[in-house]
Amino acid sequence: MNKLFRLTASSQTELTKKLTNSLSEPDRSPELISAAYQTSFLYQDRADRNEKTERYISQSTGIKSAKKNICYLFTGQGSQYPGMGRTLYETLPQIKRLFDEYTNYLSSLNGKDYLTGLIEDHEQIHQTEFTQPSIVMLQLALTNIWNESHVKADYYIGHSVGEFSACAANRVYDEKTTLKIIAKRAQLMQSTPVDGAMIAIAASESTILTLMQSSQIDLDFAAFNAPKQTVLSGSKCEIDRMKSICSNANIRAKVLTVSHPFHSRLMTPMLDSFHNYCQAISHQDSKQQKDSGTIIGNVSGEKLTVPQTADYWCNHIVQPVKFSQSIQTAYEAGCRVFLEIGPDAVLAQLTKKILADKDDIVIVSSMKRSKCVKETMIDCALAMDNAGVPINWEILSTLLNTS
Repeated sequence: MNKLFRLTASSQTELTKKLTNSLSEPDRSPELISAAYQTSFLYQDRADRNEKTERYISQSTGIKSAKKNICYLFTGQGSQYPGMGRTLYETLPQIKRLFDEYTNYLSSLNGKDYLTGLIEDHEQIHQTEFTQPSIVMLQLALTNIWNESHVKADYYIGHSVGEFSACAANRVYDEKTTLKIIAKRAQLMQSTPVDGAMIAIAASESTILTLMQSSQIDLDFAAFNAPKQTVLSGSKCEIDRMKSICSNANIRAKVLTVSHPFHSRLMTPMLDSFHNYCQAISHQDSKQQKDSGTIIGNVSGEKLTVPQTADYWCNHIVQPVKFSQSIQTAYEAGCRVFLEIGPDAVLAQLTKKILADKDDIVIVSSMKRSKCVKETMIDCALAMDNAGVPINWEILSTLLNTS
């Protein structure tokens, strides 16, 4: 595994001097304390270290610490894959403890095995009943790692099911309440008998609306993910018609692999049961401690100023995800660092498209399916560190077993 190089100083001049001196030094332990200026990177060997150090010296790129608003991005359904939690479970003791705690709690509620889908190469992960709790459990565990390392969010955006993780991170609900709600939501969705589908289209809302109106297509907008990345949801026959229309118009479109037409009116049959369940939870278990940042909601794409009631969560099921607007809201609120928390780099790519004209942002993902999770999280931390985000490297190194 690559080694961490990190130097800190009280001024740019001092940092440059320390960088210059390090060129003649053997490997040294990274300076893990916070300071006014810092430089950090990963290196393979001394030659690689010196090459990167000389680059930093020539560019005078020591970073001055300054308050940066951070936005956590919680990935939604579709980001999951078999065995997505295995490496975390097998290599990080804290994650193992949390996964065991979460899955044992859910099993105590309904007797089902949630651990298999989370850590094994098992297709169970693609069953909505298990998909949604698995994504949330993984996100809660990763959030614990970042929070304990003193990386704290100012804003939270969750894509669909990810908004429940945002609520846990923001202390609207405690972790067990969050898991209880999401397990019920997933179970009700799985059991809703609907013959539906979803389609992602590389076009704007206005272009798609024109096509739908001209051909009398009866579908619902399910998500506005980026300026030209839109999702529709509804009956399979209408989805097939829309696919053909897009093909004729030379517009890229892909039918998604999903069990249900999420974020459409076809999910209405589950709403009464879910409303009753959430109403009881809100009165009994919700902590309502909004002292740790602000949630930007899917339904409006704006800052949430009132508690998420049962009515809110039911609208959340049938209304589109306004992700693109949510990111714009976060940027306008001063967010310049976007940290994706989920099993793969999904929302980071969308955010880059949404903020393509901005050059003052850092967008990183906690996990990437094709990359070692420890290295990915270290890369995240380095990018945030070099953007001036305070990180307790000593704690992070311990939690990731890299110290």
